[in-house]
Amino acid sequence: MNTTAVNLIEGYQENSWLIRRHADSLSDAEALLQPAFEAITFNWVLGHIVEHRNLALVALDKTSLWPAAVDRLYAAEPGGLTGAERRRSVLQLLDDLEAAEQRLIAALEAASGDWLTEAVMTHFGVEKPRGVYVAGLLWHETYHVGQLGLLRSLALAQRKRQP
Repeated sequence: MNTTAVNLIEGYQENSWLIRRHADSLSDAEALLQPAFEAITFNWVLGHIVEHRNLALVALDKTSLWPAAVDRLYAAEPGGLTGAERRRSVLQLLDDLEAAEQRLIAALEAASGDWLTEAVMTHFGVEKPRGVYVAGLLWHETYHVGQLGLLRSLALAQRKRQP
C-alpha cells in the first residue's frame, strides 16, 4: 500500500476514535444544544463529518452512504435540522461514520499511487489530484472533530446545571 493511502487511513481511524470518545454517553437532546455564539450542534457537526466522508467516497469512486436529501441536511448550512423527523440520531450517525470509514479504508487499500494522483472534480468545481482532494476533506474533518470536543463540554456543563 502506498504512503498516501496509509496516511489517509490512519487519519480517518484517529478521527473516528476521537469522535466516538466525544460522543460517548451524549443523548440526542444533548447533541442538539447550541452554544450562544454559533448555530451549530454536536448532531450537525457529526453529520457534517459523515457528509464529507461521503464526498471522499465519491472521489474514490464509491457510492455515498446517504441519498442527496440527507447529505443536504448536513452540508454547509446547519439550519436544516429543525424537525426531529429530518435529522439522524447520534447512534445512527456513529453507525454511518463507521460504515463510511470501512468503505474508505477498503477503497484506499486498493488504491494505487497513480490512481490517487489522477485529477477528480471537487465539490467546489475545481480539479485536484484524488489523493490531495481526499486529504483536504480529512483536514476539514479534523477541524470539526475539535468542535465536537467543545460541544461535548457544553453538554456536560448543562448536565451539571440540571437539578
